[in-house]
This record gives sequence, structure tokens and C-alpha cells, in this order.
Amino acid sequence: QGRPWRRARRASAPESPEKKHRRGKSLCQRLTRILDTIRTKREFVVLFGVLAWLVSVFLGITIVTNVYISKPTQSHTTSVELPRVKDSLLTSVLVESDMKSRLGPVSLTSLSKSIPNASLAKLFWVQGKTNGEGHYIYERILLANGWARARSVKENGIFFHFAARYVPKINGKFAYFKPNENVVNRLPGEHSIFSKIPLVHNLRSYQDKMGCDYRRVHPESFVLSDIADCSEFFYPNRSNDYYPDGEARRWFWKPPASSFGRGIRLVTKAKLREHLGVVYETPQPSGNVSSLRSQCQSLGNRFRKQNLTSVVQAAVHPPLKIKGCKFDIRMYILIANTDPLVVFSRIGHVRRCLIEYDIASPSKKTHVCNDYSDKLDDPLFDIHEHLWSLQTFSRYMESQGIYNVVDAVELEISRLAQTVFLSVKNKIPRANGYWSLLGADVAVLEDMTMRILEVNTNPSVHYDTKTWPRFQPEENLLMMGEVLERVLGSHNLAKMLRENPTKAKTIIDKRDLSGIFPASESGWSLLFLEAWGVEYQKVDALCR
Repeated sequence: QGRPWRRARRASAPESPEKKHRRGKSLCQRLTRILDTIRTKREFVVLFGVLAWLVSVFLGITIVTNVYISKPTQSHTTSVELPRVKDSLLTSVLVESDMKSRLGPVSLTSLSKSIPNASLAKLFWVQGKTNGEGHYIYERILLANGWARARSVKENGIFFHFAARYVPKINGKFAYFKPNENVVNRLPGEHSIFSKIPLVHNLRSYQDKMGCDYRRVHPESFVLSDIADCSEFFYPNRSNDYYPDGEARRWFWKPPASSFGRGIRLVTKAKLREHLGVVYETPQPSGNVSSLRSQCQSLGNRFRKQNLTSVVQAAVHPPLKIKGCKFDIRMYILIANTDPLVVFSRIGHVRRCLIEYDIASPSKKTHVCNDYSDKLDDPLFDIHEHLWSLQTFSRYMESQGIYNVVDAVELEISRLAQTVFLSVKNKIPRANGYWSLLGADVAVLEDMTMRILEVNTNPSVHYDTKTWPRFQPEENLLMMGEVLERVLGSHNLAKMLRENPTKAKTIIDKRDLSGIFPASESGWSLLFLEAWGVEYQKVDALCR
């Protein structure tokens, strides 16, 4: 009972002088230790002071520059800087040339007009700060034709959305994309439709449906991670292993997604079998039989475990040659809209290897025409020997006694593009506003038949590549401007189908689309149109 009283007495009792002295001495000791620590670490204090001074100077310069030096800008306008290019020659070409003069021929009437949707402004949005994938040149063209770049992707009234390759999605759809209101330059899942392995599967399915041989359109290909494909490829087959002259057949071992020839290897079946450790079905001394199928199964498991897939594609042989060298042709396919489905095509340029063709040559630059990206850094490299325009190609072929070659090439390439497109048509997502520019590489054989080697969802048509400033910049600029014209025209067609279906059906039945799509100066032609139950095809597909 006395303890609470003693605690209260102790708390109310005055503190003795000796105790105050001891407490004051302990506080002084603590302060002394802190000061000693600061003195021993004074170099850190000095460093911190210097950093604080530098940050304050930088902030002061930034504030003064933004407030007193920079000029006020109009609303929705953004100054566009030139792309960063490492090559000094390319930088000088971009800086010294007047960009406004280059944009002169791209003053497009249809882009200068107002948008059909009254609720939308002439605004566009470019995702990210990079200038790749054509975004930089699209921006230049639109700014020259009275458009303005939006300040934020959430701003109301944006019509053109230029998205990066991997776009954030909401419920499987692109963020901020609204069908019938704006357009975006991507198709959801386009990589799983047009890349190397899906392209092989789609063409095979179309072959089974139409009863034709897909090898008429695309070189024979096998997916090594697939057990059936792997077994069929490695099984001994005289017709598949050697050319008629007895030379071992060459194959390209390709990664599923790459560009500029990266990762491609030129192999024979024997070398690839040795590299992967795959043997034929042969009896073993123990009496067991080594199953080729089980080996392919373990090989496929290894590929999938390492997140690797690959495809082997037959080398096109014998190819048509330019000055003794192999070449291929770049073709562009524009899916201007997917609802209605509107597709255009255009022949780009000829890409020539610079080493004389020999099927036995181990050099990849003899066989892969886009494997010259390392040479493009050299300002002394003659780009016009590597890339040819159609006019140069036509003149050369005429000097060799082959006439009207461009017309024949255009017809055959259109049929190839039609076949490839029809093989993937049912897998393309439908919405008024989806569009995409594709690039296809086409090989030409000696008998003037052709094969599509691959389809790229990101063709290198932007101004910050190493080739653009040195090869046909004005023609490529005009081509990109007419891409935007056709995207806008297909949007107008979709609006007409909704608001005035009778007039739209009459126009489609008569195939008179000149009022919707202006005439092309760069060579775009309508390849396919599907709207209102009517289907238009420029040419017959090779598989039909």
C-alpha cells in the first residue's frame, strides 16, 4: 500500500544539484561526440555543399531560360527536333538540308481538309520520345499540312494515334483508341499474325483449304520446335537434301523475329543436324532404335525451355541476278482499315547483294541482301549500288534484253500479296480505325517466278535510318504522305457506309473510289476491298 505513495513523493521531490550536474555532463559528452564525428567526416560535408551549390545553379539557369529567354508558343504546337544520328555525314545531310523544302511535294489536299468527325480536331499524338517506326516523318507531314501535336494522349479530339510496337492495352484493345472516332497505326496481335512462324502456319492452312501448294508463294519452311516439322525436315530425303546438280541444298536458319539479317545462318541439313545433335533412325549396338521423333521432341522441349524458337527456310535457287549478284524486292502492304477492310500495295525498291552469287559461298552477304547495315555507317559506301530504284532496275534489265520487267514484277507481286493477305484475313481484328504498314521481301528466280521471304510489321521507312537521307528521300516522303491520305480516305468510306449506305454501295459496286482515295503519285494501288457484302480483288491470288 505504501509503494504508490513513495513513487508520487519521488516524482514531486526536487532534483538534487549533483544529479543535475551529472545530467548536464552527459549531454555535453553527447554533443562532443557528435562534433567529433562531424570533424572526422568533414569531407562529406564539403561534398554535400558543392553538390547543393551545383543543383541550385542548374535550377536557376533553367528558370531564367524558360521565363525570360524562350518565346511563347501557340497552343497545341510543339517544336520538332531533328533525330539523333550518330553518323556525322547523315547529321550534316539532315541539318544542312531545308526540311521545309523537302516537305514541299507533300502538301496533300485531303490532309489539309477538315476531319469528317466534327467532334474531332486536327490533332495527332505520337507515343514516346523516339522517332522510330515512321513516327518522326508522319509528324513532319502532318505539321506541314496544318495539323498539330496534342499535349497529352488523354486530350480530347485526337484523330491520329501513332503507337510504339508494344502498346499498352485495356481489355485487349489499345488504350485511348475509340472505333469510328480515331485511328491507330497498329493491329492488336499483328506480330502473332505476320511474323515468320505464324506466316508459315497460315499459308499451310490456306493451302489445305484451297488445295494448292504454299511453296508457290513462300519458300519451303520448317519450324524446328514443332515435332512433326522437325521429323520431316531431318528425315533423309534425296529431293529435299540436294539440288539437281548434286550440290547440297542450302537453308536459312532464322530466329522468329529479327531485322537487318541479324541471327540468320546459312546451313546445310548435315551441318544443322550435327550442330543440334540430331541423328537419323539407325539401329544401335544394344538393339534399341533411336527414334527421330523422340529426338525432335527433346529438341522442341529444349527450345521452349530456353524460350527459343526457330525456323529453317529453303534458299531460293537459282535466283535472277543483277551484275552477277542476288537481289530481292521490297514491297509495301498498307492495311488502311479493317472495318471496312481496305488494303493497298506498292513496290518499293530493289535491294542488291554486293558479292557475286555462288551457292557454295559461306559468306552471308552473298545470300542475304539486307545484311549490309554495318556498311551503311561508312560515308564512302555507295548506297546506290546496294539499293536500286525501279527505274534503274528496268533500264538494266532492258540492257540485258528483258523488256517490260516492271509490269511483270508488279503483277506477280500483287498476286503474291493477295495470297498472303487472304491466308490471314480471318485473323485480322476488325474495327474502324485499325491500320498498319507492312513491308514484304520478295525473291526472284531465274524463270521470273517469285517468293515472299518474310513480312515485317515494322518496315524501316523512317527518316532516322541510315539509308533514308541518302536514297530517294523525296519519293519515300511522298509515299508516307499518301499512306496517311489512304487511312483518312478509308475512315471517310466507313462514315459513308454508316450514314449513307445506298450511296456507298453504289460507289463500291461501280469500283469508282477516286472521290475517296486521291490518285497516287508514288504507286499505291488498291489491292483488296471488302465492304457491304462486296469483295473487290485487284488480281487473282496464286492459291484460289
